[in-house]
Amino acid sequence: MGLFDKLFNKNVNNKNSLNIYVNSNDNFNPEEYARYNEEKIREFKSRYDLTTVDGIRSIPNSEAKKYPDGGKSVVYMPEQILNRQATEYKKENKFDLAIECLKKANELYLRAIKYNENAGAYYNYGLNLYYGYGVEKDEEKAKEYLLKACEKGNDPAEAFLRKNYDIATL
Repeated sequence: MGLFDKLFNKNVNNKNSLNIYVNSNDNFNPEEYARYNEEKIREFKSRYDLTTVDGIRSIPNSEAKKYPDGGKSVVYMPEQILNRQATEYKKENKFDLAIECLKKANELYLRAIKYNENAGAYYNYGLNLYYGYGVEKDEEKAKEYLLKACEKGNDPAEAFLRKNYDIATL
């Protein structure tokens, strides 16, 4: 079962699950998915001030949680919101805010790893270590996190390792 199969497995029993299917044939509904994510992102941005360094630093690490919708969407997770915000700030030459967003995202990834053993957090933190985004670049440490993500079934981590570490089989 691939990552997308896991993410969009409708058999997840969770009362907060997102219904992103059009009908019983499990057809993915991209409009509903986008609407759901936009709503969750708006909620997050209304709770926290992402326009100042202090505002970003004030986001509690407890925001890192297991996927509350059973894993059907990761786009609105705080770590992902902060990563995307960092990209926007970089485009606007607001490097202090971009760096702060990446640092906070990394704190949240580490919490998700510590408390939830979250495969996506292992993968994303590993990528940030590999590229030096918000942390000191460390390709060997990145490899450890990416391998752990693979152990937990993260397909993109496996593809990244094969491409960037010349690993033929995992």
